[in-house]
Amino acid sequence: MNQLKPFSPLKHIFNSFIENTAFWGLASLSLWTYLFRKRGGPALQIVSLWSILLLACLFPVLRPHKQYLIFPLALFAVPAARQAVWLFERFKCSEACRSCVLVLALIVPCCVMVVKLVESNRPQLKIIRYVLDRTVPGEKVYDGDSQYNLYRMDLHYFWLSVQPLMGLDSYNRVSRNRFSSYNINKMIEEKKPVFISDVSVDMNDPYITKMYQSTPFPHLYRLRAVE
Repeated sequence: MNQLKPFSPLKHIFNSFIENTAFWGLASLSLWTYLFRKRGGPALQIVSLWSILLLACLFPVLRPHKQYLIFPLALFAVPAARQAVWLFERFKCSEACRSCVLVLALIVPCCVMVVKLVESNRPQLKIIRYVLDRTVPGEKVYDGDSQYNLYRMDLHYFWLSVQPLMGLDSYNRVSRNRFSSYNINKMIEEKKPVFISDVSVDMNDPYITKMYQSTPFPHLYRLRAVE
């Protein structure tokens, strides 16, 4: 994605709606109840108004990432919860009925959370350990995809996000091409990093072919021992 290209928050709002439809339904109904029908008292009306204002503030932002939804969602939760209580009381729902409704409403959000909880970075930790065990402090590595380098020196200020239309290109566009001569293959040849990734690297370069060998991990290459 172009680092300078703006995008709308609608995608994140839509994803949130799919993951938590009941919440957004209650929030929308509560806004109608407390703002347009003037019910619930001034406190709920103020909270409802601020929740809308915070959500609206996302649209002028050029690159509103999904975490920007945290503040408006936190405020939306207040009138949404009060609306749920009012509906339970309106339809005289028993405690068992209320519990069942809440469980049904939480099924999809819980499934999303479970999927995220079972995700693991153990494969990445293995690569990190592999690199650390075979390098010493002060040695350089090139990690163009931010996968394994934690404690070793990088080749350049732009050590990742160097693909076309990413961070490096975007920076050059706003800095009058300060790093227009950036050439990762030349830097590798000059600085001889112990490990390199193949991101934005011409792996057919004769120097790369001669001096670097594959490792047990994809996209990771190690400097050959000099005989």
